Amino acid sequence: MNDEYTRRTFLETAGKAVVSGMASFLLPPYLGSMAFASDSRLPTTTDVRRKNLADLLLDLELAYGRNGAIPSTREPDTKSRCIARLERIAESFERMTTPLIRANLQHRRFHGIGTQEAQGLLLSLDRAITSSGLQQPPQGIGISYLTQGLLGSMVDCDIYSFVALGIAERYGIPLYGVESPIHFFTRWQSPSIHLNFDQGLIRESDQRYIDGSMFNPPTARISEGSITRGAYLRSLRKQETVAIHLVNIAMSLLDNHEYETALDLTTLATRWAPHSTYTHLGRSSVLSSFRRPVEALDEYRRAVELDPTRPARTFYIGF
Repeated sequence: MNDEYTRRTFLETAGKAVVSGMASFLLPPYLGSMAFASDSRLPTTTDVRRKNLADLLLDLELAYGRNGAIPSTREPDTKSRCIARLERIAESFERMTTPLIRANLQHRRFHGIGTQEAQGLLLSLDRAITSSGLQQPPQGIGISYLTQGLLGSMVDCDIYSFVALGIAERYGIPLYGVESPIHFFTRWQSPSIHLNFDQGLIRESDQRYIDGSMFNPPTARISEGSITRGAYLRSLRKQETVAIHLVNIAMSLLDNHEYETALDLTTLATRWAPHSTYTHLGRSSVLSSFRRPVEALDEYRRAVELDPTRPARTFYIGF
């Protein structure tokens, strides 16, 4: 997720609508790749259930990006190199844990441990990720795809989170994706533990995300209504996290003039994550490229209903 994409969505949707007059990895057994694009099949909830998150996202990028939309998918042996890197991170993570915790990893038992042990595990996971050479990119460089990050050794908030979620899923650690405005992170969520895990930073409270002080410069405060409506700071189901990345992939397809597939992916994304402003803004952007301004504005309005506190969105609706 990035602010440039959000701005582009606002401008494309509003501008084209006005111009047209508003009327016209890794769970055994390894299951292998699924050719979503070649057999015209969209991913299903069965795919989400059967495959590890990181493995599934890699397959989606490879299936839809090979026509040039995602250049990193055309590197030699892309899938095997990405899987090998994820495997090295998992092995490093195991080595960094105590024998007792290692036994829990092997038996996927984590819902009963305490906050201190959970914090230690998350710190080990961060060390495993960063010691593998994955670092935050220089300012101004966007990393939108898992293949791009794993091959190029740079990860932003989305890609770091996808790696962490894939490793956590492998061991049964209750880690979930969390969406906030222009940001994505993860959370350890169990009956007794609530720990936000954000690129190595661990916080028990959501307050800095709510008041915007987490970011530099600070962002607008998240309204209580947006949280109540489920737009932000909710522990996401796995298919909702997949939906976020479907929008990322769809934006690359849009740039590559693959409009029909981009629309299919964003339509699925809004169905899987109906409370996400990101999925509705993504579908709005695609619909505007089809010169379907009324539908594009409907999606745009849905994003505003979920989060009416972003000034740019309400301004463009009025415009």
